[in-house]
Amino acid sequence: MAGVFRRLERTAPTTTSRAEAYDHIRAVLRRFPYDRLNRADRGVIRAYLRKSTGFSRAQLTRLIAQRRYTDADIRLLADTDELHEDLSAPAVRHLCRRPVLPWS
Repeated sequence: MAGVFRRLERTAPTTTSRAEAYDHIRAVLRRFPYDRLNRADRGVIRAYLRKSTGFSRAQLTRLIAQRRYTDADIRLLADTDELHEDLSAPAVRHLCRRPVLPWS
């Protein structure tokens, strides 16, 4: 992974706007299977993104966490919450997991 980081570092764009930086972050996270990387490799990706975008560690953490949910996911959660008359978050989570978990 370190070799990849060196190659990426040479081609790192200088982002001039926030929109360009967000697009760059999305592209890098799409290119590498971030969720399946080990901790050290995720650190390499984060270091590269910090250097190429100029964002802080906290900003990148927030942006990386946000990318997990699409607008469709958020709408589906809101609809589920409304259908079940504003249940608590753990109850909605249970309802969403229930159809996909195997019964044992």
